[in-house]
Amino acid sequence: MTSPGAKCTLGAMYQNHRDIIRAWPDLEAFADDIGVSANTAKSFRHRASIPWYHWDAAIEGAKARKIKGVSHDVLKGLSPVRRGRGRSKIASLHVA
Repeated sequence: MTSPGAKCTLGAMYQNHRDIIRAWPDLEAFADDIGVSANTAKSFRHRASIPWYHWDAAIEGAKARKIKGVSHDVLKGLSPVRRGRGRSKIASLHVA
């Protein structure tokens, strides 16, 4: 139960990128949807991090499979990248 005035969003169903990957029927389906090998997808799951350059494919794959709550905003909000290389690219992604 949520308190009055609390926001409930679809992104709240995911705690990290690993949870997003687990929303797919299996790891191979996720790998196929984003165009990587199963081993690469496994490393994304292990690190709980989907690289930003695979986000568009993950979003399209989620839409095709009717997996709710996968968007640029959610992926960006759950991204473990906080500093160093890659942060400027994530921060500058245009979300339409």
